[in-house]
Amino acid sequence: MNVYRIIFLFLIVLFLLEDKIRKNQKKYKFYKILSIIILILLVGLRGSIARDDTMYIEIYKRIPSIFNLGIDCIKNERVEFGYIILNSIVKTFSENYNLLFFIVAIICFINLYIFINYFSSYYFYSLAFYYTRWMFLKEFTQIRSALACSFFYVGLIFLEKKKYYKYIIFIIIGSIFHKSILFCLSYPIFLFFIKYKKIEKIIYGLILFLPMINTKEILNRILLNLKLVHPEYLIGYYSSRNSYIGVYYSFLFLILLVILSKKLKKVKKYNFLKELYLYSVFISSSLFYYGAITGRLSSFFNVEFLLQDKMLKIFKNKLLIKFLMIIFLILLYKLNFTNRLENEYLPYFK
Repeated sequence: MNVYRIIFLFLIVLFLLEDKIRKNQKKYKFYKILSIIILILLVGLRGSIARDDTMYIEIYKRIPSIFNLGIDCIKNERVEFGYIILNSIVKTFSENYNLLFFIVAIICFINLYIFINYFSSYYFYSLAFYYTRWMFLKEFTQIRSALACSFFYVGLIFLEKKKYYKYIIFIIIGSIFHKSILFCLSYPIFLFFIKYKKIEKIIYGLILFLPMINTKEILNRILLNLKLVHPEYLIGYYSSRNSYIGVYYSFLFLILLVILSKKLKKVKKYNFLKELYLYSVFISSSLFYYGAITGRLSSFFNVEFLLQDKMLKIFKNKLLIKFLMIIFLILLYKLNFTNRLENEYLPYFK
C-alpha cells in the first residue's frame, strides 16, 4: 500500500470538492483539521526512514532528561539550545525518539495550518502543493529548519498586519531551533525598498541580470583578500549548484504573475504574498551559484503554494482551471517525490 499516494489523492479530491464543502463551514473546518491530523500522523510516526533521522536519533540518545540537563551539554552539542531543550523535555517522559518526531510534527503542522488557513483562497490546493513540494524536504528530514520555518510562517501573519515587533518575536523563537531563520529579519528591509516603484523595477532587472555573474566567486575572493575568512571556511565551499531547473522555473512563474498582475492584485492578500515570492526569486538570483545555501534561504519565502490558489479567483471556468492545477500537482509529485524520495521512504509503510 502506497500511503503517500493515498494521502495525495485524498487532498486532490478535497480540492476538487472545496467550493461545495466550503458552503458548510463546520464540515469545511472538520476536513481541514482532519487533513492536518493525517499529516501529523504520517510525519510523526515515520520511524527512522528520513535522511537526517539518524543524526537526530543520535542527538536524542545523548541528551539527558530536563532534570539532568546542564550548561555543558548545551555548549557541547552543535545544534541550537531550543532544540536541545525540546529534546530534553521529551526525554523526561520517554526514551523513544518517535515521541520527539511526533511532537515536532504537531508543532510544525499547527503553525502551518494557521499560516495556510489565514492566507489561502483554496486551502486544500495550498496544502496539497505544500505536501508535494516541501513537506518531504522539511518536516520529514530537516526538522530543525522546519520548526524554525513554522514559527516564521506565523510571524508573517503579524507582518501582513504590520505588527513588526511580533514578527521579530516569532523569528527569534524560530531561531532557537535553527539559526538560519534569522536571515528572515532582512525581509522588512526589502519591503521598505520595494514600495518604491523605481526600486521594484531595478529588482526585476537584477533578477534577470545577476545569474550571469558568479557572485559566489566574487564574494569569496573579496573575503580572502581582506583575510576575513580562512580558505577552508569560504562561503558556499560545500554548497554548489547541480541543477538550474528549479531557479529557472521560479523566474517563469514570476513572469506569469507579472502578466496577470492587474487581475491578481485585486485578490485578497495577493500583494503581500507576491512580495514574499519576489524576495524568494531575488535571493535565488543573487545567490545563483550557491546551491544548498540558496535553496534553504529562498525556500523560506517561496509561497508559490499559496499564490497558485489565487488563480481560481480570476478565471470564470473554475472547473477547467482546477483540472489544469491538478495536472500540475501530479507532475510535480512525480518529479519532486516519486522520482527522488518515494522508493527511499516507502519500505516503512509496506
